[in-house]
Amino acid sequence: MKLWRIALLSFLSCPLWAQQINLGPPAVRGTLQATNCPVLTGDVTASANTCVTTLTVHTLTINTSSPLGGGGSVALGGTLTITCTTCSTTNGTVTSIATTSPITGGTITTTGTIACATCVVASSPGVGLAHFAGSTQTVTSSAVNLASADVTGVLPAANSTYQVLSAQFSNTDSVNCPNNTTGNFATTYTIPANYLTANKLLRVILGLALTTSASPPTIAYRMTVGGTNVYVAAGAVPTASLSGIAIGITFVIQGSAAAGASVAVYTHPLNGYMGLSSSVNGIFQETTALTIVQPVNLATNGTLVIQPQLFCSANTAGNSMKVQQMVVEALN
Repeated sequence: MKLWRIALLSFLSCPLWAQQINLGPPAVRGTLQATNCPVLTGDVTASANTCVTTLTVHTLTINTSSPLGGGGSVALGGTLTITCTTCSTTNGTVTSIATTSPITGGTITTTGTIACATCVVASSPGVGLAHFAGSTQTVTSSAVNLASADVTGVLPAANSTYQVLSAQFSNTDSVNCPNNTTGNFATTYTIPANYLTANKLLRVILGLALTTSASPPTIAYRMTVGGTNVYVAAGAVPTASLSGIAIGITFVIQGSAAAGASVAVYTHPLNGYMGLSSSVNGIFQETTALTIVQPVNLATNGTLVIQPQLFCSANTAGNSMKVQQMVVEALN
């Protein structure tokens, strides 16, 4: 009895607190009872009161694309074979090289030389225009001799200084006298758009042939540019019974400013010539009443047709004029 009392007193003498027990070491040792294991869900699962876990996700999926094959699912720790039936497992060898024009030298099966006799190659660049050097295929950019066979053709008008822009001739471009109006000749020249700029000069030379009846009407030469009158001669009654007498006139046309929709352009005759008699040179002479005051505003940003015309006071039979020559020169 003495020992029992001591044990009882020892138990009763221990203080008691309402405190949670820390299951982590070192406070608690041993194995957790199954009844205290929770339910687990997700990739790792466990039933209640078992303390046994299971890994639910235990495979991998491998996707392949051509030329690889053999993809699919494989368990963790398993083996999956990837294949490639078209892949080469050895080093390749070229057995034949064919060539097509301009490449020559094929077919090469062992050794050989590839060539190209007509291929263009470039030499070291220099100052000048790129062009072929003589009869070789080498392109050089050395200076070009404009007087040599390296250059042919006519430089475009927009890039030139003096140049004959047009030279026309005909013996059939004839207009019979119209009745107190003007008739257009078929021979014309079209000034390019934006060509007439400040101080740009054109010279127009016309070679004409006049035929008259026994009683000719008043005859005059006139001209439009871009459909606008730039030269209107009053005209005169020429000598009767002429047969293709040679006459002619020259004009200078000059721009005054940058091209635009309405720009002042000067058109002046240098001379008119009637080879038979000065008394009939009135065919080219203006009068106070008919003179076109210069300059005349023209749409130089568009094309402008130089149109020769014949005026007659009456359409008397047997009176006509031909344009046999029309030469247009760029003076600058």
